[in-house]
Amino acid sequence: MFKIEKTGKNAFKYLTDCEKQHNGLNNQFFAQYLEADNKHFKAILSGGMADDMGLEYSTDVFKSLMSGECPEALRNKIPYDLKNGKSFVNIKADYQAGTDLLSAPPKSVSMEFSLSDYDGKKKIVEAMRETDLEIQKFIAMKVKPSCDRGEYKDFDPSKTKIMVATFTHYEDRQIDPHIHNHGVLMNFAEFTFNEVNEKGEMVEVKKVLALDVEDIFKTQLEMSSMYDTILNARLRDKGYKTEYAQTSEGHQTFRLCGFTEAQEKGVSKRGEEIKEFIEQQKKKGKHFANMTMAEAEYKKLAQSQTREEKKELSTEEIWKTIRDETEKVMTKDEISNKNKVQKLGVNQIEKFDMNAFLERNIFNTNTYVSETELRKELSNALRFCGNHTSFVGLEKEINKQIERMKDPRNLGINALVEVDGAFTKLSTYQNEKKSLENLLLLSSKNSNDEQSKAQEQRNLLLLDKFKSESKFELNAGQEDACALVAKNNGLTVIVGDAGTGKTTSVIKFAAEMNKANGVNVFGLSTQTTTAEALEEAGIDKNNCLNTKLFLTKCYDKTGRFNREFIERNQNSVFIIDEAGMVGAEDYKKITDVVVATNSKLIIVGDQKQLSSVSYGHTFEQIQEELDKSFISRLDINTRQKEGASKEIAEAYRDKNIDKVFELLDRENCLITEKTSKKTIERLVNDYFEDKDSSKIIICGTNQEIDAVNGICRERVISEEIEKSKLDKKYKSSYDFKNQYEITVSRPTANGSRKKDLMFCAGDEVVFLKNMKGSVNNGQTGKITSIKKNNSGFDVVANVDGKEVKFNTNEYSYFNHSFALSSHKSQGKTYNNTYHLGSSKTTSNKSYVDGSRHRNQYKLYIDEKSVENFKKNAAKSSRKVTTIGNKTVEDAYAAYLKSIKTAPLSNQHLIGGIIKDNTEKYANSMSNKPLPSDREILEKYEMKQRQKRIDEELRQREIELQRKLADIERIEQNYKNQQNAMTLQKPTPYNSGRGMSR
Repeated sequence: MFKIEKTGKNAFKYLTDCEKQHNGLNNQFFAQYLEADNKHFKAILSGGMADDMGLEYSTDVFKSLMSGECPEALRNKIPYDLKNGKSFVNIKADYQAGTDLLSAPPKSVSMEFSLSDYDGKKKIVEAMRETDLEIQKFIAMKVKPSCDRGEYKDFDPSKTKIMVATFTHYEDRQIDPHIHNHGVLMNFAEFTFNEVNEKGEMVEVKKVLALDVEDIFKTQLEMSSMYDTILNARLRDKGYKTEYAQTSEGHQTFRLCGFTEAQEKGVSKRGEEIKEFIEQQKKKGKHFANMTMAEAEYKKLAQSQTREEKKELSTEEIWKTIRDETEKVMTKDEISNKNKVQKLGVNQIEKFDMNAFLERNIFNTNTYVSETELRKELSNALRFCGNHTSFVGLEKEINKQIERMKDPRNLGINALVEVDGAFTKLSTYQNEKKSLENLLLLSSKNSNDEQSKAQEQRNLLLLDKFKSESKFELNAGQEDACALVAKNNGLTVIVGDAGTGKTTSVIKFAAEMNKANGVNVFGLSTQTTTAEALEEAGIDKNNCLNTKLFLTKCYDKTGRFNREFIERNQNSVFIIDEAGMVGAEDYKKITDVVVATNSKLIIVGDQKQLSSVSYGHTFEQIQEELDKSFISRLDINTRQKEGASKEIAEAYRDKNIDKVFELLDRENCLITEKTSKKTIERLVNDYFEDKDSSKIIICGTNQEIDAVNGICRERVISEEIEKSKLDKKYKSSYDFKNQYEITVSRPTANGSRKKDLMFCAGDEVVFLKNMKGSVNNGQTGKITSIKKNNSGFDVVANVDGKEVKFNTNEYSYFNHSFALSSHKSQGKTYNNTYHLGSSKTTSNKSYVDGSRHRNQYKLYIDEKSVENFKKNAAKSSRKVTTIGNKTVEDAYAAYLKSIKTAPLSNQHLIGGIIKDNTEKYANSMSNKPLPSDREILEKYEMKQRQKRIDEELRQREIELQRKLADIERIEQNYKNQQNAMTLQKPTPYNSGRGMSR
């Protein structure tokens, strides 16, 4: 892990905790803080400038450098022009002393350090410091001169030399094992410029200038990934055995073999001691509502005890203390086994799989991936695919793999395309393109024959019946939309603002009309709860599915159609609700199914709300491409009936945020506090004061959700405990006396993030990932029992009246459900909404958040975030697409051309064949010569050609059978019409707006 902060941020807190009396964080105190542990492994100066100047670390030298000054002994010996005879740079009143560079290995390395003898400790420190030096080369290339006038732009970043002071610390503030390096990047560097001298010659000019470090903050995650990869290689070089691991935050890292995740977790926060502390407090009658509270109180006590203790301890005593802490979580047998694994184990070198790499979630959720993000992911992926001990070597390998992945001969349709410093896949463009083509194809499947006209008239009769039986009167927009549905087009698009009755009017009519006509209807949505609303709209429960579950029914594991499903569901109708949240890849797959089943598609949504988490904006794009006769728009708000609640939702819709704040202020529904903590506390208090059962808290980020959930649960448990104290006969719905600390997970871009939370019977939870055959992502339930066993916890929950059982070792994707994200709330309606505002909002998010309510909406926001909230709530999230991008389109066209003109060179098809055959022959006992690549390729092409011919014949047979079936069906329908009673001739339909059909 490599982290960058402004110098002194954590040191200042530490010194304050130690009750130091000072007027600010001066260099004397800072040096004292950093030098605290440097008894055996002295601080060093590095980065190029220090080497050139021959500088060695001392407290006085460090204090001078932190002040931007050259040490006095060197002022007449260096080739730099000093300001006022002593300073490297001009010192201003707001001079930034430097930048903190914190590097820390995985916890297992700290544990190994604590158990090692001096030589072992020295090897680990050397590996860490060597890695720091490599990362400093990266930093030197990213920093630039700080100059408001921009006169120092043309410099050579490869020749920049920086100055860094590095200190090694062995433990954290609780004297737990935590080896880490503190680096201080001084706020100046030597930059090299190419300038023309008086003779007209190009010469190098070196200048020491103040730093602009903005770019290193932007590349922090990439830097951290590279640090772990290089450190892993350095430790392997020194004889350590390592393996793949993942942090609790979901980041990829490594672990020393022989250690376990449970051991790391135990030593990282004195887990067992905290549990003992919780049990002790229970006996005193004190119960903690969440782990955060318990851990905070424990740490507060522990730190107050160890702070003074740490001051008095020598380095040897600190080393003994951290060894004792490690031995608390590892038995002698476990330590012995670890030593055996480290001594006898073998480091595995893996092969880099480009195709597997490109299946990572970053490519499924983003149309374009930034270069920094791609390089970070590659650094993670290459960690065990070689021995990358240097920054230069790792950088070279990353560049090589990027070039390989840009070549369609290696990856075919999965190849990368570079566009303005970002990357996309050819398959991303293909999916976006094909989804639009499929939708346009469906829109062309309309018939104006007599039979179709007669069917439309019958559908209009069904609309009259629907209107007469409806519990509410359809407004003009809803009538127009239902009339468009009655046309029975191959594609129907319904666009409607939040709360305009899309589900309760249009989808409900579409379901009833098609069921009356004997047509099978499917209701699809990205959200499980929205799929449940489709069931309420009259669609058969078994056919109301979230899109992911639906696609598993349509396709097998190889990505081919499920033939039985396709044949069974011919001539159906598919309705997609919240269609703006469906990504391009899913649109492509769904529309492929619709085309294959000769069915019709109705898509319903609103592009003003949140779009797909996955890449693509198909719903918005099809509206631009499609003839307007296939689109109907709803704009009359029926969710908020009247008054300010309606005006607020519509002001959010129109991005009139000033009006939103005026209305909220007038209605006393705008609550601001000085800090985010006080803001959350106020929100939670108001939420619990509200006795309406139909209410929701909406937050913008997972961090905010966790904070709100924690305080809400604290409130609930505290109230239940108080009621139990006051009334001994009171039976709480929460079994707060039997709470369990459970490690739960939340899906992330490339894995999951883990967190320890407290749960008991009675807790209401939201499920964050599908559990096959039991629950779907977004469903909520109530825990009815928890039992601990050797493999985790057996949990039983009531979900929609159904008992669901699972073990947390197998499924851990759930959380407390007091607060929901904007995405999880879209498509839902509540009487009252409590919205925790965030400066990171967009107009799409704020419109969703500000339109869930029927009656009341309240916005809670800290004072410093108000202006940014206003500014960002008026901005739409950027719609990014590959469609229309000439670079991508040209690359795709070139790819298609290469397939048609040179099939034998398509390495994405046959790249593995040469290798497989070569290995097969090499492993045989035969002395026959190996076949040439050309012979292998020709044999493969012959097989492929025969497959294509066979497939073409099969498709022709299917098409012939389909046409014969169509002829038989038409003949039968004609006979039925001749025998049927004459239908009452319907009156021409009129919506009341001059549109007759």
